[in-house]
Amino acid sequence: MAALLAFALLGVGCSSLPPLPESEPWSCEGGAEPADLWHCIDAAGPIPPKTEGAFRSTSRVVRGDLDRKRADQRAATACESDPPNGFEDLRGVSVEGAPPLHGYRFAGSPDKPLVVVVHGLFDSRNSAYVRRTAEALAARDFGVLVPDMRWHGCLLKPAWLPTLGLAEGGDLVRWGRWAAQDGAGETNRPVGLLGFSLGALDVLHALGRPDPPRAGAVAVSPPAALEQVFDSFSGPIYWQDRGLLGLIDRSFRKLLTRRLEDQDIPVTEAGPFASMLAHLERRTGVPGPLALALSDPVPPIERASRPLLILAAEDDPLFGRLVVEELRRAAAENPAAYLLATPGGGHIGFPGSDPQWFIDVVERFFTESAEVRVASDSPAP
Repeated sequence: MAALLAFALLGVGCSSLPPLPESEPWSCEGGAEPADLWHCIDAAGPIPPKTEGAFRSTSRVVRGDLDRKRADQRAATACESDPPNGFEDLRGVSVEGAPPLHGYRFAGSPDKPLVVVVHGLFDSRNSAYVRRTAEALAARDFGVLVPDMRWHGCLLKPAWLPTLGLAEGGDLVRWGRWAAQDGAGETNRPVGLLGFSLGALDVLHALGRPDPPRAGAVAVSPPAALEQVFDSFSGPIYWQDRGLLGLIDRSFRKLLTRRLEDQDIPVTEAGPFASMLAHLERRTGVPGPLALALSDPVPPIERASRPLLILAAEDDPLFGRLVVEELRRAAAENPAAYLLATPGGGHIGFPGSDPQWFIDVVERFFTESAEVRVASDSPAP
C-alpha cells in the first residue's frame, strides 16, 4: 500500500505525458565534422530555462502509466504486448549472440536511420515515455526498434540478469544490425541508439565498442559516478532535505523490492540495491564494487568513435550535479561526444518538460549523425 501511495503522489499536480509535437522546419548547412553536427544541434534552440521543479518534471513521465509500471515488476505481466499503431510486434526473435528479441519495429523510410529506443530501469517497451518517443520518430519516418532489455519486460527472468550495460551494449548492436537488414539480409542502413536512464548507460557502452552503430547515440539522463549513486540509493532517505523528492527515492526502492521478491531474490537489511548487487555477485562471481567499476560510463564516452549526444539536467533528483560534472569531463575528452546540460528537466523529463526542444534535437541528430566523419571511423552497422 505504501508503494501505491507513493506512486499516486508522484502524479499530483502533473498532466500525463502527451504525444510529442510535430517537427518545426529546419535545415543544417556545413561540413560533416563533429563540430558541424553540434552546431546543427545548438541551432535547435537555446538550452531551455528551468520553468518547473524537478519533482514535477520527473513524475510527469509516470502519471497515467502507473498500472503499466506495476505490471512491469512481475514476470507474469511484464511480457504483455500492445504495439503502437503501425509497429510490428516481435516476439522472441532469435538473434545470434544476443538474448531473444521482444519488441516493436517500425519500418520507416530506408533512406533514414533505424533508431533503437531503449527504456530505463523498472520499465519496458510498453512504458509511455518510450512509446511517445518511438511514435514521434516513426512520424518523422525513421525506422524504429523498441526492445525489452535484460531483466525487463519479456526478459524478466533469472536467465537474463542485468549487467549495467556491459552485455546490454552488445545486445543493442546485434539487435539493431538485425532489425536494419534489407530483404537480402544485408545491413546497409545506418543504426542509431536513443536510451533513457539505465538504457542510456546501455547505449554509452554500445558506443564504446569497436563496432558502434554508425548513426551514433543519444543518451538521456545517464548515470555516472556509479558507486556514489548506488550508495545513495541504498542509504537512508533524508526527508528534511529531500522533501517531495523523497517520494521518488522511496518509489525506486519499492519498485526494486517488488521485482526482487517476484524473482525470489532475498532482500536484506542492507536494502534492495545492495541486495541486487549481492545477488549478481553470487551468480557471476564478480564483486559488486568491481561490477560498478567495470560499468563506469566514462571510458566508453571517452573512446566513442561515432557521434554521441548526452542530455542531462542539473536538477536530476536521482543523479544530480555530481553526475553532470562527471559526464561533462568525459565528453570534453572526445570531439565525437557532446553534452547538453539543462538547468531543469529532472530525470528523463525532457519529453514532458521541453517536448519541442527535445524532439527537435533528437531529429536533427539522427538526420545528420550517420554522415559525420570522426578520426577513428571504421565500418559499423
